[in-house]
Amino acid sequence: MDSLRISFRNLDPSPSAEEKVRRRAAELMQLDDRITSCRVVMEFGRHGHDPGNLFHVHLDVVVPGGEILVREACDDLHAAIREAFDVARRRLQEHVRRHDGR
Repeated sequence: MDSLRISFRNLDPSPSAEEKVRRRAAELMQLDDRITSCRVVMEFGRHGHDPGNLFHVHLDVVVPGGEILVREACDDLHAAIREAFDVARRRLQEHVRRHDGR
């Protein structure tokens, strides 16, 4: 996916996390090849009402007719990535069904 952007905030870039994001983004493209962009921000730290320092994954997938926004947090970066992409996959499947009747 040429329009995949990956960023790290408040943590050092992780090649294994980046590879996992690339693999999971490619899986999303298999569900709907009309995805125009996918932005992923991974960060570490306290947010709002979070009880402690957690890894946060912010996922923004743009498709014709909509945008899928996902925010997940976990004490393990790879688990947060997995959860964010699992939610995005379900939302993308629903978007495709709603808009295309697939």
